Amino acid sequence: MPMPHIKGFAALLLALALAGPAAASPYKIPDLSAATSVEIKLQAQYTKSLDGKRLEGPALDMTAPLRPGLEGSVTVGFGKVSGMSWGVLDTELGLKWELLPIGDEDGHVGITTAPSITLPTGTRGLGSKDYQLTVPLIVGAHWGGLGLRGLIGVQRELRSDNNTLQLGALAKYEVTKRFSVGVEVADESTLKFRDHNLSADVGFTYSLTPAVELQGRVGHTLRVSGRPSASEVAVFFEFAL
Repeated sequence: MPMPHIKGFAALLLALALAGPAAASPYKIPDLSAATSVEIKLQAQYTKSLDGKRLEGPALDMTAPLRPGLEGSVTVGFGKVSGMSWGVLDTELGLKWELLPIGDEDGHVGITTAPSITLPTGTRGLGSKDYQLTVPLIVGAHWGGLGLRGLIGVQRELRSDNNTLQLGALAKYEVTKRFSVGVEVADESTLKFRDHNLSADVGFTYSLTPAVELQGRVGHTLRVSGRPSASEVAVFFEFAL
């Protein structure tokens, strides 16, 4: 498959430059709040390990509010595994539902669920080759510029009946109204809490304009079972319409 036409994505960036306020997250642990407007995110993720290099992107994530406190999303894109031609990524369909809205009050606990299903549309080594259903529960609160949230979830592969337990914690701090930083730890293991895939990430968000937000994340696996450790870099441009 030929390399995707990058100029088309650049044109989309320009076309969205006058969109409305953007607000989301570059972290593996989702935000507690559902979208209040249509959001478009252009993204790319690069992973390097002893197994090789993997680029997931350019990819497009489209999110829309379905009703207050509920959003739907779809993510599609291209990618490349070292030694292979460009291919298509798995497609992800997701929902986010605010079970208990966090609100603006300091110390008020918010609870959100963000179920998703991944369709095995990936080609050329980029896909999981299975349908994956993920159901996480995110709990968090904030105190001024400091926000804390944690995640517990289960991922099930529908064809193989494999189940994975997901755990994570994130601390985020708003340095200014436009710039924030965060540190997270995330783990995936079997339901018997074996075969871990533990990683740590540092991320940031920066509002380029009220319409456009630049987001990034850098991470490394701390403990992994059956595979070599890996380093990861991800970049996102998000627009709200």
